[in-house]
Amino acid sequence: MNLFVGNTDFDWYSYHVRRTDVEEVNFWRPMGNAGFSTLKEGELFFFKLKKAHQGKIVGFGQFLMFQKMRVLDAWDTFGFNNGVSSQREMMHRIDYYMRKNGGGSASLHHEIGCIIVTNPVFFPKEYWVDAPENWKDQIVTGKTYAIQDSVGRRIYNDSLAMAELLRMPLVDDLFGSTTILDEGDRYGEPMLTRPRLGQGGFRLKIKSIYGKCAVSGEHSTPVLAAHIKPYAQEGSHDIQNGILLRSDIHKLYDRGYVTVDPDYTFRVSSRLKDEFNNGKTYYELENRKIWLPGDPEYWPSRENLEYHQQVLFRG
Repeated sequence: MNLFVGNTDFDWYSYHVRRTDVEEVNFWRPMGNAGFSTLKEGELFFFKLKKAHQGKIVGFGQFLMFQKMRVLDAWDTFGFNNGVSSQREMMHRIDYYMRKNGGGSASLHHEIGCIIVTNPVFFPKEYWVDAPENWKDQIVTGKTYAIQDSVGRRIYNDSLAMAELLRMPLVDDLFGSTTILDEGDRYGEPMLTRPRLGQGGFRLKIKSIYGKCAVSGEHSTPVLAAHIKPYAQEGSHDIQNGILLRSDIHKLYDRGYVTVDPDYTFRVSSRLKDEFNNGKTYYELENRKIWLPGDPEYWPSRENLEYHQQVLFRG
């Protein structure tokens, strides 16, 4: 397994370390012209301050995915988890970095690179971890380490020890325990597991898995990730509690005028016509089997679908 140590903006870190119960963060880069393919989903991403702020490691989390996004969409998806208190402040930060690197001013439609990190841990100053021993000042974005190598292993062990001292949610349930690599190691090698999702990660992951409306099959119209069992009713941000729907179908689904039964068939309530004297477009889709991802592990759970049909559907 690999881990990645990323150069981190001090203000971004300072904003997050003061917060509690942060499920996910958007580690954004001001320019979207470069991708990020260093880590696999579930591997560890470490936050390292730049030399001006001691260059210490100040936290870590699980990598979920990389996505190029417009500033407008990144703010709409992640809000305060972008590490700023407002959309205006985010624009100001992006504009600053673009000008600093010789670019022009940014707009809300400017594309940035978004590295989504879930289950983040941030250390107060007295718990900062030493930087990698072989770090060079010329490193601009970050550096990859293998967990089996001495430097990577030291970063991993020291960071977990700090998180444990702070009684923060740890990797025991995320990675499990495996064979200890060295006699002096306290923590076993992490196991690659699916990260727990926050709201923004849930939305992006469902979109990337489906790519089109599960009912209509349309790609070009706005599509939204819907919770099958609503989050407000103890539904989770789990992939199997999600489905991608065209925005109008999504609204009807949330209000119970349409559903998907446990056999993955689309159903429309008669009340749609009774109450609104409309709905021809949706009745034409009735009894259609929805499109499902290729991996059954990502299919909506029948239990969640049954809940929506029995509790929320206005059948």
